[in-house]
Amino acid sequence: MNEVTKLLEDARQRITDPEHWTQFAFARDSNGTTCAVSESDDPVCWCALGSISLSVNKLHATPKTYQSADRKMVAAAMRLYATTIAKVNDDFGHEATLQMFDDAIAHSKMVDA
Repeated sequence: MNEVTKLLEDARQRITDPEHWTQFAFARDSNGTTCAVSESDDPVCWCALGSISLSVNKLHATPKTYQSADRKMVAAAMRLYATTIAKVNDDFGHEATLQMFDDAIAHSKMVDA
């Protein structure tokens, strides 16, 4: 499995449960307060972009891997919803956000095929 796929799958897994997903903030703590994405600020839920950011740090992804993952997500958001990653997350909801990840992951896996 390529590094981009690993990053995207890690980020998606974190927000699979709607209780660990949020809108209109990169991350929130257990009180629902906006907080830093880093684990040191005790976030319990993340938006799509916040989860990707945490996965970049957790997996020690290179800038190239992050940029490739971001391009896959941008393309998925455009392909599926003709908008941005943030707009899908904030305006289209949890299921749409997971579908965006699934599309980006599927396209990332095509590189390995």
